[in-house]
Amino acid sequence: MPIHVNLAIVHARKKEFAKAERVLRNALTIDKKYPRAHAVLGAVLMDLGQFSEAEASTQAALDLLPPDDPMRPGIEKQLAICRQLQKQESR
Repeated sequence: MPIHVNLAIVHARKKEFAKAERVLRNALTIDKKYPRAHAVLGAVLMDLGQFSEAEASTQAALDLLPPDDPMRPGIEKQLAICRQLQKQESR
């Protein structure tokens, strides 16, 4: 699983968001409970302007993480940004 997420990150850094999304969705068919894949998918979907789906994916990541996980603060921040962008879009 980590290799899928790492490949998706490489695609995202190259602005190949559709490829990154495809890799992450494939990863999640293998393991639906991999929080890092959900979190990165949320970020990719934000880059694609799909804020509602990005929020759901980011929230899924948070739901899967234990409360003391070191990734939690960053993902919480990502969720807040996603919600803010979603509000701006609906105006």
